[in-house]
Amino acid sequence: MDRAINNASLLLFRHLAPSSKSMSQSPKHSSTTRPGTVKEVDSQDFRDHLSTTDQEGRRQWLYPRKVHGPFYRERTWLSWLLLAIMFGGPFVRIKGNPLLLLNVVERKFIILGQIFWPQDMIMFAVALLIFVTGILVFTAAYGRLWCGWACQIGRASCRGRV
Repeated sequence: MDRAINNASLLLFRHLAPSSKSMSQSPKHSSTTRPGTVKEVDSQDFRDHLSTTDQEGRRQWLYPRKVHGPFYRERTWLSWLLLAIMFGGPFVRIKGNPLLLLNVVERKFIILGQIFWPQDMIMFAVALLIFVTGILVFTAAYGRLWCGWACQIGRASCRGRV
């Protein structure tokens, strides 16, 4: 059973090649059992195999260390601040209006304390296009900063291990 698993894992990491020369190099496969030929995998090329397996296809285990240091602490504090803003945002009032309210039934939209009615939708659409364009430009320029430091989805997965 173990040999069958090793053979299956070796097959998983090999590529088919059109030449019959590589078929003679691999004694485990004959032309009657599999159409085409099998190309040997170069273990030095990182694109041809998984980095967590050795040349025989066995698993190489990774043992990550716990993260620590000043940047990790700053990132944790920034994460808590952003969570506080996210959960406290509905209770913040600007000019007596909530920070964000999208009431579709009454057709009343409040964004940053400013009320938008249905007749203001042209102005709202232009502002939304500018906002989306700004997000795209920001993502192109500072996407790694957002994903590594500020995004709560990535931080939530780290928080369980801390």
